[in-house]
Amino acid sequence: MCREWSQMIDAQRLLPRSKRDVDSIPFIIKAGYPAIAPILDELLDWTADSNWPVARPLADFLVTLGHR
Repeated sequence: MCREWSQMIDAQRLLPRSKRDVDSIPFIIKAGYPAIAPILDELLDWTADSNWPVARPLADFLVTLGHR
């Protein structure tokens, strides 16, 4: 049986490696929910400082998830 891409990923590997790691954001978006559920708290941490380059695009994505 073939699993969806989002079920096959290791969510921890999706986390940004630095505050400038905007290249990680498209992979987080592609994985989507529920694949990123295990790392939601860490993703929210990356939005804490709006001056960080990853903060805005990540926050923009996270608000699309709605209430889970």
